[in-house]
Amino acid sequence: MPAAPSVLRWRRWSGPGWASYAANWPGPLGEDGAVAYVGRCDDLRPRCHTCGRPATLWQAALALPAPFPGALDAAGGGCTRAHAVHGLPADWTGIATVYALVAAALRQDSKATSVHEALARRRSRQAERALLLSRLERPARRVALELWRTTPGLGVDDTETIVTAVLAPAQQ
Repeated sequence: MPAAPSVLRWRRWSGPGWASYAANWPGPLGEDGAVAYVGRCDDLRPRCHTCGRPATLWQAALALPAPFPGALDAAGGGCTRAHAVHGLPADWTGIATVYALVAAALRQDSKATSVHEALARRRSRQAERALLLSRLERPARRVALELWRTTPGLGVDDTETIVTAVLAPAQQ
């Protein structure tokens, strides 16, 4: 999974929740509306997952554009905001990897239930969607995201067909 960016333009966040800073995510994820949030975690005092320094840690989360679920939390905290975001996926391929790993973990649970399997199917579908987005240019990603917002059950193959048909006149 590619590394998260080390330089972000942080702004104070006064919105709801635990976060105190926000930054637009760079690259295609940011173009599509992903935002990183960080805030201090008073109860976390282990070592930074990036450099190992003991400190009061920052926790990071990456808010994804709809229709993806809310946000992905970083794997661990960081002693700085930059170190905190190192645990976040850097691009759509990284998002796909996270969802695929979650789906696999749900299926490998020794006490898996039908709820686990339903969630695993949902995460697998999200992984497939993120992988498709990783291959598309910005206009096509926007069309795909809008299709999924308005037609939640639309599959990846059908999405790709529709996106190609919608954008074909613009490419001629």
